[in-house]
Amino acid sequence: MPEEFLPHETIHHIKEELDELKGKIKGSASKDIKKAMEDLTDSINQLLDLFKEAAAGAEQEEATEKELMHRITSLERELAAIKGTAVRPAHAIVPPPPMPEPSSANALFGYWRSLFSSTPA
Repeated sequence: MPEEFLPHETIHHIKEELDELKGKIKGSASKDIKKAMEDLTDSINQLLDLFKEAAAGAEQEEATEKELMHRITSLERELAAIKGTAVRPAHAIVPPPPMPEPSSANALFGYWRSLFSSTPA
């Protein structure tokens, strides 16, 4: 019936133009969708890079924290060892005076006091 009002060639030409316009619309839409997907992919990749950097920073911080804890523990052990052996640190450098003859209690008391005091008796 449409051929009765328009010649067959005109209808064919209109159909071709319509198909061409549909193709342009689909092509334009698919280009827009493709561009949007590329932008989304780029954004996701940037987020992944950001998360990788954050994870690397966290690992580095954790390693630094472990190293510091190891050093602190080592220093605490050394301090405890020093406290245990440093009752008389000066006597490690300067030997104690020779022990006097046990002739009097005051001489022995003075000797022992000199061993444990910071100033000689």
